[in-house]
Amino acid sequence: MVIRHARNYTNLMFRSNFRELVGEASNPVGELFTDMSLYILGSDTNVDDMVNSFFDNLFPLVYHRLLNPMKKGSRGPEFSMECLRTLWREVGAFGPFPKVIMTRLSHSLLATRVFVQALNLGIEIINTTDHLKFGKECGRALLKLWYCPGCQGLLLAKPCVGYCQLVMHACLNHVTEVHQYWQEYINGLGAVASGMQGIYDAENVLLKMYTLIRDAVLHANRNRLRLSTVVSNVCGNAPQRLVRSAHIPVTRPVEEPRRIKNAPIDPKETLSGRRREFIISLRSFSNFYSTLPETLCNHESVMQNNSYCWNGQEMTERFVSPGVKKPQIHNPEGKNKIPEPVVSQIIDKLKHINKVLVGSLAQYASVEYPWLQSVMNGLRSSKIVRQVLSMKKKQDARMSRTNDNIEQVRTMILMNR
Repeated sequence: MVIRHARNYTNLMFRSNFRELVGEASNPVGELFTDMSLYILGSDTNVDDMVNSFFDNLFPLVYHRLLNPMKKGSRGPEFSMECLRTLWREVGAFGPFPKVIMTRLSHSLLATRVFVQALNLGIEIINTTDHLKFGKECGRALLKLWYCPGCQGLLLAKPCVGYCQLVMHACLNHVTEVHQYWQEYINGLGAVASGMQGIYDAENVLLKMYTLIRDAVLHANRNRLRLSTVVSNVCGNAPQRLVRSAHIPVTRPVEEPRRIKNAPIDPKETLSGRRREFIISLRSFSNFYSTLPETLCNHESVMQNNSYCWNGQEMTERFVSPGVKKPQIHNPEGKNKIPEPVVSQIIDKLKHINKVLVGSLAQYASVEYPWLQSVMNGLRSSKIVRQVLSMKKKQDARMSRTNDNIEQVRTMILMNR
């Protein structure tokens, strides 16, 4: 939705400020924002390449329609399109604005790409949990928990909540191993979301990008005489078909840009607002895997107060839980079970995305932002943040050594004078 709005703002900017480019400019604009969408979704696309490609396609249009337009009925030399596509970089036709766009897009799109990648992996992990397989011993224990009372004619009997939790802990023992990595995932995702501000906020960057594109075209228009001369000298020597008709350029004054009024947006409806609400909601599930046994037993079919309930053998007036020590389901072979392959896959995937999140946080840590310290303080106990702080310390050490080397070189130069 944000990319669609940004594309519409850019097309509206061309209609408002550069009517000569309306229609034809929509193609490079559409390609640029399509490339952005694909990049966020994981496409192997380079941000600098997509921006260069946009201005490659835009400059011939700007030159023919804006910088050096012909009077009706007249035609000038037909310069090579390939020459025009590559010339703008050499002569700086659009000033510093392409580089500014590249920098802002590189930061904001990368942060969004990492966030989306982490979200998709989280969804995949939750869905994968549905396909876990449990052994025969767990099946027997669940049968004993839910159906054995019925075999004794106790049709209305409910299992004791303590007994239910013991069985669930034994069945889900391998699943609870995911807890540590799941918690780090949520902490890392929340930290990345907190860091998506300013140049790292895709919504903020994209919805204002039309102003940079406008300024780039205005820069070219203000330098149209110089650019026309350079194009004639450089592209005029390229192989081409010369037209003998009179070349009568139309001179137009440079107009002040018209400001586009963006529709007011409710803060709660912004991408950052929704992202903040999502992270708050997600944090309530940070203990999802560790409390899964208790969650499954928190049901009306289980006697919650452990009074007059089924304990696996008979009805009891009071079920006394063994406490923290949870007995494992009997393994007749007497061997340690190999970890569930699906659980191992989940842990491996979480380890991978946590490393990606650490790298993204390290990017934020390389720039001094006021919010960074508060994020770190809020997650100080998290392993993922300790890794970020370690990476930042190494970056600072390398920077300090580099500065020392520079000072040494300066001193040697001064001494040799």
